[in-house]
Amino acid sequence: MLHHLINKHRLAHGWSRAEMARQLHVTRSHISAIENGTRNPSPELLVKMTKLFTWSVSDWIDLYLISGPSPLNLCRLAEHLLDYGLTEPAETVAQTALHMSRSQYDGRYNSYVYHALGKIHVKKQDFQSAYFWFSQMLAALTRTPISFRKAIALYNCGLTAALAGHDHVASLHFIRKARNIFEELNRQKEYQLSWYTEGQVLLELHNYHEAWMAFNVVHDLRDHPSLGYEVQLGQLICRWAIHGPETVLTAMKRLQRATTSFPNLQGRLLHNLGVLYRQTGNLTDAEITIRDALTMHRMPSTRQYAASLAEKCLIEGLSEKWDQAAKTYEKFRCLTHQRDILDFATMATLGRIHRWPRLQDEPMLSLRIGDNYERRFSAAWQLLIRFF
Repeated sequence: MLHHLINKHRLAHGWSRAEMARQLHVTRSHISAIENGTRNPSPELLVKMTKLFTWSVSDWIDLYLISGPSPLNLCRLAEHLLDYGLTEPAETVAQTALHMSRSQYDGRYNSYVYHALGKIHVKKQDFQSAYFWFSQMLAALTRTPISFRKAIALYNCGLTAALAGHDHVASLHFIRKARNIFEELNRQKEYQLSWYTEGQVLLELHNYHEAWMAFNVVHDLRDHPSLGYEVQLGQLICRWAIHGPETVLTAMKRLQRATTSFPNLQGRLLHNLGVLYRQTGNLTDAEITIRDALTMHRMPSTRQYAASLAEKCLIEGLSEKWDQAAKTYEKFRCLTHQRDILDFATMATLGRIHRWPRLQDEPMLSLRIGDNYERRFSAAWQLLIRFF
């Protein structure tokens, strides 16, 4: 039984119940009740024990299932595992919850399980699958009247649709419907977040004036400093696109220095700063900054990493460092995840200059591909013209 396993591992570590309770931030009587079998550990506490004992989830999951948790408790367990970075075990637990909900509870908990699976796939950067699960969640709530959970399903459908590269207009439709519910329920945090997300989608649509207005609605983010910095970045990008790179270079440097404690944001800021240096003719600082951006991107499977590789290759081409550019091009060519069409077109254009091996599914090169504020594809096209 699970309580015997917990007792065995505590004794193996030489801890008293009081010592173990202190490390888990619970009372000694709480540990006693668990080890005596009169109380089951909560999903959160079970995940803390997994980290404390350096367990594998497979060590205890079967014993936990024998204790008869509901699909709702399994969803909570999956989300706690996800919070601790245990993505694969979280997905296994969520799939178990889905099977249990469908086979034993007539689908009563399906929407909760779909939500957990959607979050897991967002963590895995698999936005296509995440969109599928959030769409399933929304479908399961079709007959539900206006509720916070329905708004969350709508919001997440909009967010993941945009991240997966689906129709951005449809994405905006989801986000706006969610925001109407958040406003009606007076959920100010989520209401503000929906405006920020709308701004990001509008950036993808190159609609910089409306994006600027969306970002300007967002305020009072004292409890979310990283999101506040993200909003500032969005505002700077809009000003950059509308008024030119020279108008934001100093402000971008200042924002980059202010956010050194947010590594995920640092990668994006360094990338944008490198692009600004390139657009203002400072290729030396551009190359250094983009190289720093690549080291900050924690996951090479992201579109941002691919964008930084494309920018690095362009800068090396503009600096006539073609041997280095060829190596960067090959790294980009070996990426297997989804890449932005503009970055794809940029690299295909650069590849034509020296007849490098073609990219898989290489797009047709055309100036009709609408460039964005980074002007990377346009710069690559001008470089191609210069050579031929």
